[in-house]
Amino acid sequence: AYSKGNLQFEFIDPSGEKGDQEAQQQGIQPVQVQVIDNEQLQVKKAYMGIVLMYEDKKEVIPVIQNTSTLEYDMSSTIKRLTRTSQKKIAFLTGQGEPSLQELQRAQQLLGKQYEVQSADVSKGQPIGSDVAALIVMAPKTEFSEPAKYQLDQYIMRGGKVAFLLNKVDADLQQRFGRTLELKLEDMLENYGLRINPDLVRDAQCAPINIVQQQAGFSIQSQVQFPYIPVASDVNKENAIVKNLQGIVMFFVSSIDTTNLASKGLKGEILIRSSKQSGRQTQVFYFDPMAQYTREMFSEQHIPLAAVVSGQFKSFYANKPVPHDTSAGAIAPAGNTLTQSPDTRVILVGDGDFAKDQFLGGRDNLTFFANM
Repeated sequence: AYSKGNLQFEFIDPSGEKGDQEAQQQGIQPVQVQVIDNEQLQVKKAYMGIVLMYEDKKEVIPVIQNTSTLEYDMSSTIKRLTRTSQKKIAFLTGQGEPSLQELQRAQQLLGKQYEVQSADVSKGQPIGSDVAALIVMAPKTEFSEPAKYQLDQYIMRGGKVAFLLNKVDADLQQRFGRTLELKLEDMLENYGLRINPDLVRDAQCAPINIVQQQAGFSIQSQVQFPYIPVASDVNKENAIVKNLQGIVMFFVSSIDTTNLASKGLKGEILIRSSKQSGRQTQVFYFDPMAQYTREMFSEQHIPLAAVVSGQFKSFYANKPVPHDTSAGAIAPAGNTLTQSPDTRVILVGDGDFAKDQFLGGRDNLTFFANM
């Protein structure tokens, strides 16, 4: 009914030699599954794939491994089949962001649907009008006013931006963290958003490996580390996260959306911490063997990611246009746009969750791709 007659489906029973051949010719290979038959555990051959065809094109999902990501897998496959042109997604560069080489799995996933490129605004270069969405991921150095101006004006033109930010630069090896000053805070607050200078700890967390010396031997073991939350409290009403089971976050900071109403914008919290969580502020030292008390996990449902939509007012409305006077800089062209059409901004208090180095499960990648 929802497809209005545009989708036809057929279930095919691949039993028998002819069925086996047809399934494998379509690109679906058999897998072994354990079943209970006549009160006995048996291993049987099964086909658990989907073939999607549109006009003269075909896409295959060879095996359904996780039903929680099936909706995304199906919708993204249908988009690839039916698209007439490929949209562009850009990763911002110029402020110490990770290179695309550090994001190979994310880039590979996005590359199935989009043309992936980089965008550098550090010299005042405007973001291309053909860029459908911009990802600002884990910058480490301050943004200049001309760079911020280009970000703002991209949003004013209707561009969608995902800010994946580390407010605290934490190093587990050094067991130390420091607050990052990116100079984005004032602009984000203009959009009704704030990322707090804290780190969220959560009793629902992932383990880390540690090495201890005992009797002259190096013993490796795992301990639960509260500063790597496994976030499962997701917004079941929002398509970005509704089917996700657990996103692994790395030294995540809390976010605040309390000013959205005053800006005339609508927002939804996408991800929250568990019922047993807390925050560390000011001084950031980490001891994997620390003894945690119940009082350190006295908070619950701390916001970790949010999406905001509506018509945004420019941070540079009624302000002079900032100019970059350094060599090679590009002077801004045209007048300042002061209000956007309907568009969307996402803020996540962790810039590392989609890096190859830190990827947890499939849900991390799915969350990243859904944004």
